[in-house]
Amino acid sequence: MAVREGLTAFVEFLTEDPRRARIVLIEVVGVNPEIEELRHGVLRAFADLIVSVWARQPGFDASGEQVHLTAVALSGAANNLLVDWMMTSQRRQPRVLVEVCSKLYLSALTGLRSA
Repeated sequence: MAVREGLTAFVEFLTEDPRRARIVLIEVVGVNPEIEELRHGVLRAFADLIVSVWARQPGFDASGEQVHLTAVALSGAANNLLVDWMMTSQRRQPRVLVEVCSKLYLSALTGLRSA
């Protein structure tokens, strides 16, 4: 399943080295306007990737505003879940983070289909 595979790659990339995660998720925030725009661009690109995966689902119309906004919200949710992972003493296993995100993404897709 493309959702789980993509999330696994993303989560493992950041969690395999907490220093990398700290730089990417925390220290880069608000450095300067150019970096902040780049950071938001990465989150928007992540949202676009989510939409492109959803668009491959048979019979799913990925062109609507609700689809795009849902993907933006989910990209922020994944980001915040990883920030929480960094900032707490109870670091969950990466597979748990992937499972939570996968359920969110698939639930959102199901909700969008029924709307």
